[in-house]
Amino acid sequence: MKSGAALGVAASLVLASSVALAQPPADDDKPADKPAAPVALDAIGKYFVALEAMKLIDADSGNINTLRRELQSAENLLKDGAFSNAAVALYAIVKSPRYAAFTDFVEYQNAEYDLGIALARAGSYGAALDALEVVLARGAGAPYYGPAHRRAVDIAIETRDHKGVLARIESIKGSDPIPVSAVGERAYLRGRAAYDVGKLADAEAELVTISKQSRMYSSAVYLRGVIHARRGKYRAAADAMCEISAS
Repeated sequence: MKSGAALGVAASLVLASSVALAQPPADDDKPADKPAAPVALDAIGKYFVALEAMKLIDADSGNINTLRRELQSAENLLKDGAFSNAAVALYAIVKSPRYAAFTDFVEYQNAEYDLGIALARAGSYGAALDALEVVLARGAGAPYYGPAHRRAVDIAIETRDHKGVLARIESIKGSDPIPVSAVGERAYLRGRAAYDVGKLADAEAELVTISKQSRMYSSAVYLRGVIHARRGKYRAAADAMCEISAS
């Protein structure tokens, strides 16, 4: 889907929901307090701000109930396999000034994560990583940090850009230590990146650090077996393959 068309549909979604919810709100329909600090805007965010300036979006029309309804609609599109349409609907949540005061709500963070999923499933891997980085930048304590990290690693594997994606996620600094699961995933990417350039010893050194509790363990053992075979250590290679079969 072309970006201009996507933005047009996103604007239509925002306009439609604004009109439909023009009635006086109940208690749960009250807009949240305005955020204390402004948020840096990208091109799509600026587009929605421009729509607000043109009075095409009522920034005060968003509330927790509309957020939940629009999120549910977007997730239904995801379940139906309409990934591009889901991405448009999710952009209309996370980029619209209607929900600028809800960025700390779990529903909003859910939408941020779902946007990364929708874009990845639509094949827009670069945009998906951009969306997932927003989630990761919230820190390891954020509710969707672990799932977003897993999906970023999956994109690295799917695109074979192990080094590039690893560099992107490692550049996101936080005050809290990352989860053990993320440590294993990064070790696997470092191992794959080293393997890609023929640094077999470096690759194995990373792969052996991955514990059996990691979802990457079987993949790490398999790659270690391949490394052993390439280095002529056929018994060790066979042992690695047997370990995978037994697991």
